[in-house]
Amino acid sequence: MCPASFPPPEGMSSFWRTEPGNLDNHRSTAELPPWVDIAIIGAGYSAASILTHILETTSPEDRPSILVLEARQLCSGATGRNGGHLKPDSYNAIAGYASEYGIEAAAEVASFEAANVGAVTEYIQQNKVDCDFVLTRAVDVQLSTGHQRRIKEGYDKLIAAGLETTNNTFSVEGKDAEMMSGVKGAKGCFTYTAGHLWPYKLIHHMFSGAIKQGINLQTNTPVTSVSDTQDATGHWTLRTSRGEVRARKVVFVTNAYTGSLLPEYKDKIIPYRAVCSRIKTPGSHPLLNNTYALRFSDWNFDYLIPRLDGSIIVGGARDAYIRSVDSWYGNVDDTQVIDEVRSYFDGYMQRHFHGWEDTGAYVDDIWTGIMGYSSDRLPRVGPIPGRPGMFIMGGFTGHGMPQIYLCGQAMAKFLLNNASFKETGLPRLFEETQARLADPRDRVLELPQRPVSRADFPLAIICALSLEADAIEALFDEYWDCHAYSKAPGDPNSYSTGRIGHHNVVLAYMPEAGKANGAAVATNCRVSFPRVKLAIVVGVCGVIPFTPGPRDAHHEIILGDVIVSQSVVQYDLRRQYPATFEYKDTNEEALGRPNVEIRSLLSKLKSLRSRRAFESDMRKFLSILQEDRELSAHYPEPGTDRLFEATYRHVDNDVPCDKCGCDGKLVPRQRLRQGVPEPRVHFGRIASGDTVMKSGEERDDIARKLGVIAFEMESAGVWDSLPCLVVKGACDYADSHKAKATQKYAAATAAACTKAILRHWVVSTPPGSTVLVPFPPNDDFVGRQDIIGNLRQQLSPEKSHAVAAVFGLGGVGKTQIALAYVHELHAQSPELSIFWVYANNEERMRQAYANIMQQLKIPCGGEKSDVLERVKQWLEAQHHKPWLMVIDNVDELDLFYGTGGLSRYFPTCAHGKLLITTRNRQVAVRATKGRGFIEVSRMTDSEARELLGAHLGCLESDIADLSTLALKLEYLPLILVQAAAFIQENSISVREYLALLKNDKNMVELLNEDFETSGKDPDSLRAVARTWMISFRQIRHQNKLAGELLSLVSTFHHQHISGNLLVDYVSCVYDRESSLELVKAIGVLKAFSIVSAAKDNGISMHRLIQLVMRRWLFQEGIVENFLQNAMMLMHRNYEEIVDRQSRSMRESDYTYEQPQGGSCYMEMDFTSWHQ
Repeated sequence: MCPASFPPPEGMSSFWRTEPGNLDNHRSTAELPPWVDIAIIGAGYSAASILTHILETTSPEDRPSILVLEARQLCSGATGRNGGHLKPDSYNAIAGYASEYGIEAAAEVASFEAANVGAVTEYIQQNKVDCDFVLTRAVDVQLSTGHQRRIKEGYDKLIAAGLETTNNTFSVEGKDAEMMSGVKGAKGCFTYTAGHLWPYKLIHHMFSGAIKQGINLQTNTPVTSVSDTQDATGHWTLRTSRGEVRARKVVFVTNAYTGSLLPEYKDKIIPYRAVCSRIKTPGSHPLLNNTYALRFSDWNFDYLIPRLDGSIIVGGARDAYIRSVDSWYGNVDDTQVIDEVRSYFDGYMQRHFHGWEDTGAYVDDIWTGIMGYSSDRLPRVGPIPGRPGMFIMGGFTGHGMPQIYLCGQAMAKFLLNNASFKETGLPRLFEETQARLADPRDRVLELPQRPVSRADFPLAIICALSLEADAIEALFDEYWDCHAYSKAPGDPNSYSTGRIGHHNVVLAYMPEAGKANGAAVATNCRVSFPRVKLAIVVGVCGVIPFTPGPRDAHHEIILGDVIVSQSVVQYDLRRQYPATFEYKDTNEEALGRPNVEIRSLLSKLKSLRSRRAFESDMRKFLSILQEDRELSAHYPEPGTDRLFEATYRHVDNDVPCDKCGCDGKLVPRQRLRQGVPEPRVHFGRIASGDTVMKSGEERDDIARKLGVIAFEMESAGVWDSLPCLVVKGACDYADSHKAKATQKYAAATAAACTKAILRHWVVSTPPGSTVLVPFPPNDDFVGRQDIIGNLRQQLSPEKSHAVAAVFGLGGVGKTQIALAYVHELHAQSPELSIFWVYANNEERMRQAYANIMQQLKIPCGGEKSDVLERVKQWLEAQHHKPWLMVIDNVDELDLFYGTGGLSRYFPTCAHGKLLITTRNRQVAVRATKGRGFIEVSRMTDSEARELLGAHLGCLESDIADLSTLALKLEYLPLILVQAAAFIQENSISVREYLALLKNDKNMVELLNEDFETSGKDPDSLRAVARTWMISFRQIRHQNKLAGELLSLVSTFHHQHISGNLLVDYVSCVYDRESSLELVKAIGVLKAFSIVSAAKDNGISMHRLIQLVMRRWLFQEGIVENFLQNAMMLMHRNYEEIVDRQSRSMRESDYTYEQPQGGSCYMEMDFTSWHQ
């Protein structure tokens, strides 16, 4: 269930709101009216549309009093942040509605949306609204063959059903789609009438007219609650930040925020955070006249709107953030962009559009907004069941622009005329009903199961030729190539990844044909994709003309037929005798049988019912491939398939038969008399070797001796490396009359057969496992094997109620270690459920638990049920499968282990384990009860050099420079990665970066640089300095004295700070001696790894932390206090030296300017005195 939330007081700016009108913070009256006839909550497109239609149908004399309450500024919600796209749906979602609800219901929605576009166009033109409106064509581009095929099938059904709106929709496919749209890799596209505009200006115009006619608008007046019942006069009470208002009728157009006021909508209209951007070009660029949607899959798409000023609005990026559920689902934070999307739109036009490669197009602005997604993905309009006088108009699921205007007209009829739903003219699917409110489904979270890591690919397909791989790729239903799954170190293979049917597939490309290449590709594939359970070698082969038996149609094999392996024999292993060769065919020398699972699949496929089904599927998939002209997948011209007697040899090896005059006797075959024959599937033994079989006589001899029906060159190498099936299309008869003209057709039939077979292949997956890890594996992760080994031991399957905790300084790599461990664990134990909880505060912990609750479909347990308690109880008592929960960033001791602390919600049971990451050693000790906590220290020099090398990529650096840099940055991983990012982004050498570090001010500035890194939470700070500042604040919050001591010691040299100074500080400042308080305070500093013990009861601290701490003291405005205390302590303990130092303070080597300039202070460096 999604937690209900109110909007933040101020969202981030969007391009549409760069020119706010005079109504942005408008209040029609100084005070709220005590009562009104109609109260509308929300001042966006919905409210504007309702008001427009009410004003059109009423006069001032009979018009009800209307109050509009807006929590923030006018049109500051979704409409003020969307893409400005006025685009109806005529084929995509409509086809889904037709399938689920019937063609009549779907037709109502399609017609309604088309009418909306017409009505909005008419309103803008008649009222001369200045809102940059353009009526044009939408071009929807499909970039996946599987998606394009499904869209086309649905569209064809709508045409067949006579859906009127399809008359305005046109489609093209293949290369025509790429040429028409200009989009690289387009597989198909649809075009139809649509518009685009400046949404804020339209809404501002509508409200201007409404206010002139007496409508009361009150911005910056959030409604905080509504009464549960009407009063005696039939009024509802609305409580706001400025007082109460009573209203006879209340309309909720708060969309995403409806659940914060009406409990029944908490999980029915769900806040959905999305992203939009504005792209500009510095010079000339191709002209874009149309709006676009780039559809990568059934659920993943971007949209694009060209503006009159030459800029382009681009939104979407769903695939970049969709897996980080709590970054968008139920998230109302529109004050910042979803972190995973920050770089998504960089180079967008250059990536996707022909002719834009050298335009220099760049992202000028990027913003976020909160949509209201309906749990069943349909708008909710009408009276609210069980609440007389209350109305809902929301849940438009990101598609409100072509729906809202006429929904406003219908709402006016509800409010003014008490109209029935049927009388409003709304589509039946929009009606709010009790049944819809009671529907427990949440279709917002029906996400595609994209693989988390390389361990999630159970199926490999291996192809030797590009034309073989082309046919396979064309049948992918989804492409995962935009997700960097990478490969294992040292793996030279090239891969494509995607989905065929229900199977995640890795396609491996062989560099050349041959057994050795097949073996190498399979071996490396097994390392990079460790959970491959089936490898299918797909391509073309030579065949024998007849299977054993009579020479009739039943036993004929013709070109384009498909051979499926029952076994494979390596036929080029032979014994040389004085007069002859003998083939090896003993158990030791033949390749082994397929495993039981594959043999079982083959038995099923050969059964009559299954064979009919999969051959029918094969023909269907072949017809799909034949629609792509580039694949040349059609049956070759008549007469191409010619079978000569085995003894007749080809006339000229370099010229095909029809060119060189081969006129030998042809072997008659019955199937070729039927016109274009349909391909058939034959099961049998396949001969594999490094020799291309080009002799009919040798072919027949080997076939007779070894019992084979086909010849190829790869599967013998793959067979012993992976569980293997061979699927090959017949492209020749393994004789001297080779014909390349049939290769593409044979490759297509083999690919079609493979996809048909996969419909019958069921991968055994662990039941009930759920993996909620927000980050993919970090391929640049290095070292730390000792810590990961400790985690394996602490959390081994044999241990029950196991808890491990890793602690260390912020930036030392705790989260990366946990991430590497869980991905390794997932690969080795797929039956294990893994949950990741980011817990830097209570709100984030609740969001993560809510996500777990949603994914596991945990019952809500009543209105007052706490999500933390429900998830804890469920994992302990109901989720009987083994699980691991990672709780990341458990830093604040009081928050988690104080009275009523959040640790009471950490689940503990025999079948579950916890892994906690924290900066605070005291938290680690509490969490593990003193056992199983692991300190994460700085990297070794070799680990640090390897990490820098991985991140610097192609930049060559001297090993000595890398070691020097690692030493200078104290071997802390996050700082090393930050340094590498700076070096890469600014194209400087390691040596030049080291020169920058010689200056302490540069050092502090560099530590404050933001940078991109993998495996970091979207809301966490990337700049190292700000990461440490969090620790500083947590220390000050946990122990006041610890915070003061940290501030004090930052003014001294960072090493060997005398314990006597710290004792003296407590005595002087607090006028008492308390060794216990001092021990506790220093214990907190040590727990956060800020300081370490030094000789003579002293302490030392990291030099870099000290520099950041000094900057923080200036920022907090408390540096002078601690400088004075430091001078006082030094004077008391070392009077003579301090006097001498004080006289030369302004000549000190180390000074640090305050932000305003002026006074400076000297580092109290007493290293020479100690010596």
